Amino acid sequence: MNIVKILSSSWYGAESSYLLKIYRAVIRSKLDYGSAVYGSVSKSTLRPLDTIHNQGLRLAVGAFRASPILSLYTLCNEPSLELRRERLALNLFFKIKSDDSHPYHYNVINPKYGTLFSIRPSFTPTFGFRIGKILRSINIVDFPVLNKSDEFPPWKDISVSFIDVFEKWHKSTTLNLVYQSMFYDHRQQFSGYEPVFTDGSKADNLVGTAVVIRNSIVSAP
Repeated sequence: MNIVKILSSSWYGAESSYLLKIYRAVIRSKLDYGSAVYGSVSKSTLRPLDTIHNQGLRLAVGAFRASPILSLYTLCNEPSLELRRERLALNLFFKIKSDDSHPYHYNVINPKYGTLFSIRPSFTPTFGFRIGKILRSINIVDFPVLNKSDEFPPWKDISVSFIDVFEKWHKSTTLNLVYQSMFYDHRQQFSGYEPVFTDGSKADNLVGTAVVIRNSIVSAP
């Protein structure tokens, strides 16, 4: 917090937009870390974190101590820590739900001990039950999530095979008619496949690429 105090000096301080970025990167990031775990503790335990959050926002925008908290959040375009913890928890929930191999996938999707938590409200509910409460509070019914896709780059897949009919022919010594004849022969041999044409170019300060599939053309830039 000292870094925000120093940079928010009245006579040489930085602009509010930069102070907010510094606060979010240096201070709020630490408050976010592990929030899905410690977010289950009592509100009285979490209250000191709200004080830190509010103080950082006040210093960033130069607000008075008596400024209303809700007005401060609106001015800074920043939610309360409670709402932010709920958002981060939802992000983690859907990340776990989309990955069947996650070690907590089953326990989060099918939380246990529901009867115990209903009988003993003082008991701290598990992550799965807390997520269910959050979803109900914002009127969102749980919905299926697509499984996590394979992140292995396709160009590194050793099972991919390709045919280069032009490999042994050098452009400097081969006529265009020869290339055209080879191309038509290749297309005739694989006429049952969908052709995809690609091209690329490079200039001094930019590069370009294009892909043609049927009647669709995709190019960049």
